[in-house]
Amino acid sequence: MDTSKYISDGQKLGYEAEQLREYVAKCEQQYLEREERARVREDERKRQELEVLRLNHELEMEKQELDRKFQREEQQRALEKEHMEIEKMKLQVQLGEQKTKFSASTSGETKVKAPRPKLPAFDENKDDMDAFLDRFERFASSQQWPRESWSVSLSPLLTGKGLQAYSSMPAEEANNYDNLKVALLKRYMLTEEGFRIKFRNCKPDSGETVFQFVARMKRYYQRWKELSEVEDTVESLNDLIIREQFMSTCSNELSVFLKERKPRTVDEMTRLAEQYLEAHSGSPVKGRNNFRVEAIKGSDNVGADYLSRLC
Repeated sequence: MDTSKYISDGQKLGYEAEQLREYVAKCEQQYLEREERARVREDERKRQELEVLRLNHELEMEKQELDRKFQREEQQRALEKEHMEIEKMKLQVQLGEQKTKFSASTSGETKVKAPRPKLPAFDENKDDMDAFLDRFERFASSQQWPRESWSVSLSPLLTGKGLQAYSSMPAEEANNYDNLKVALLKRYMLTEEGFRIKFRNCKPDSGETVFQFVARMKRYYQRWKELSEVEDTVESLNDLIIREQFMSTCSNELSVFLKERKPRTVDEMTRLAEQYLEAHSGSPVKGRNNFRVEAIKGSDNVGADYLSRLC
């Protein structure tokens, strides 16, 4: 408030004495009223800003609460689904046990009670099914469990896709551990070709010892051999290695053709390849080598004779 300015303005207007005092007082009153109105407006502006902040905060809290509610519902649904899978698995196990009991009672045999393994359940987010089964087999062997009980003992440890694979199998097949093992490995894409690639491409992991690395290579090789269904003889293993090398030299088209027909011997593979090449006018193999389409006659060793015709 500038009182001297009001006095100067009043004097310019010709006010003196009492009139001047009244003029100055009026100006000061008007100034105070303007200041009060400005203060009221500022208070109202701040109040509105605070109200907006409060509303935004409430909206954010409501949104967070809805998100938490949605997450709780999702978790509840996941738990219910897992519970249903467990119940389904229990029913499958009970059905298998009942069938085993019925079979034993009708044949006069004693029912084999399946031991309950003290092992953690399979976690498909961090566990490898092949390594998991290897650990289970070692544990079962160390406990001297009868092999006919392994399938039932393994079933409570399965989750996710493994549990689905077990539940979808007929009870008679699911109670056979070897059948169940093959189904589980296939469910996780651990097939003959998958283990062959793992064996050929495996490298030491960080922190892995030499003994651990060699043991892992042996496991890959053993699984490859088992799924290839070859006999554990020198001749059969030689046959497996030759077939693998042969396939690696083939064109993609011929390789697919042979894989679809799954030849189990070099001779069988050779005949199939010969048929394919005759039908396709001698399709080339990888690189510079080509197969020459010639009839194989009078050969005692078809596979060796055919392989010798690479040029």
